[in-house]
Amino acid sequence: MIPLTYGQIHNIVIDTGIQVCTDFKLQNKLRKESMINKKEIGTLYYQYGMEPVRAPNAKKKKIIKKHNKIEKKIYRKPYTKKM
Repeated sequence: MIPLTYGQIHNIVIDTGIQVCTDFKLQNKLRKESMINKKEIGTLYYQYGMEPVRAPNAKKKKIIKKHNKIEKKIYRKPYTKKM
C-alpha cells in the first residue's frame, strides 16, 4: 500500500463530504415530494366528496395516544429533608 500524502487525504475527505451532503439533500427532497403528493391525493378525495384512505388502525392509535397521555401521571417521591 502506497502511503497517502496530506493533499490526497484532504481530497478524499472533501469528496466524501460532498457525496454525503448530496445524498442528504436528495433524501430531503424526496421526503418533501412525498408529503406534497400525499396532500394532493387528499385534496383530490375531498374534491370528489370522499374521505381520504387511511390505514385501518390510524384512528385507533390516535385515540389510544390521547388516552395514555391523560391517564399517565408522574409519580414523585415525597420530599424528605436530609439531616
